Amino acid sequence: MNPRLRFKQADGTDYPDWEEKKLGEVAKISTGYAFKNSDYCKNGEFLVITNANIQDNDYQVLNNVGNRINLLDKYSKYILNKNDILVTMDGTVGRVAKVCDDKMLLAQRVGRVVSSSIYNEYLFQFLSSNIFYTEMKNNAKGAMIAHISLRDIENCPVFLPCLEEQKKIADFLSDIDEVILASNQEVKKLQELKKGAMQKIFSQKVRFKRDDGTDYPDWEEKKLTDYLEFKNGINANRDSFGTGIKLISVSDILNNDYITYDVIRNKINIDEKTKQLYEVNYGDILFQRCSETLEEAGSANVYLDTQKAVFGGFVIRGKKIGEYNPIFFNHLLKSSSVRMEIKKKAQGAQHINIGQDLLSTIIFFIPCLEEQEKIGDFLSDFDEAISLAKQEFEKWKLLKKGILQQMFV
Repeated sequence: MNPRLRFKQADGTDYPDWEEKKLGEVAKISTGYAFKNSDYCKNGEFLVITNANIQDNDYQVLNNVGNRINLLDKYSKYILNKNDILVTMDGTVGRVAKVCDDKMLLAQRVGRVVSSSIYNEYLFQFLSSNIFYTEMKNNAKGAMIAHISLRDIENCPVFLPCLEEQKKIADFLSDIDEVILASNQEVKKLQELKKGAMQKIFSQKVRFKRDDGTDYPDWEEKKLTDYLEFKNGINANRDSFGTGIKLISVSDILNNDYITYDVIRNKINIDEKTKQLYEVNYGDILFQRCSETLEEAGSANVYLDTQKAVFGGFVIRGKKIGEYNPIFFNHLLKSSSVRMEIKKKAQGAQHINIGQDLLSTIIFFIPCLEEQEKIGDFLSDFDEAISLAKQEFEKWKLLKKGILQQMFV
């Protein structure tokens, strides 16, 4: 292997050529214990690490997700050590993270990669590259949920410079990881600050005042139907999709702070009469009708664009019929009190449903329009700061991805 980006020795000469090995030749690959639900206890001493603890935006194994358990002798060989490298083997296969905490146990279907002959941080950086991820993705089996085996991980090619160059590469990439980690922490910090501010605002523990220092009127109790008129979305045949007017779907509701015409992914080809029936205008609210989890049930988002769109069959449109500040209303519907009210009324076992009738019963408190505008502006400042922090985070991730592509090609 001859990578485009190489380090040199202290005297300026080249290091030896890299060697190609199978990962199983230079590392031990193992998986964890098949814990049962009955094994867990709320205040257990150890955290059980599953695929859910390994996420795309975190190089470290998450320590705030999962079940806890007390240690038994039969679990001892599954105790994780700091800097152990873990690999997801189900779902989004090939994600990699490092253990950074004590008192963790490895669950089944998570791979652990340990090597005594490779510099550990270099091994982690290589496994974080697109080479390893692509290899695992290409070898995955399963129609609904992807799976890889220990043998798939063992057979993955790994490219090895000498130990001295491994250390230089690892130290360089680790410095970038520190910046990426700090950028991600800044995003999380701002999100937590906004969450705390919203809790105080929507519980009315904090109130805005008029410019002259006087109080605004008390918040009033209202129903969604005082402000919105509901309608279910378009159900069309498959041939209608792909061209035409933009079609708002559930993913647009869930994946954006607010919806504009440019962020909508889908299109649908329909006649003018249907467009008029299902059009979405500035300030309209879109709700998710059906969800696989209670947490997402009835999720809402606002449309903030003058260019008209339409909405799909798994979406309910709340057409704006009352006076409200759309940015404020969007935050109101994401507040913990309203979300709790919606989740209490959600129905279903496998699929959680929210219909027009249930939305019509949702009650909340709302301030006057002028105070709404002040709250909306205040929370929008948080959104802007979070957006800038996310851009910085993505910039550093992209930089590292480019460097890895130059090194591991």
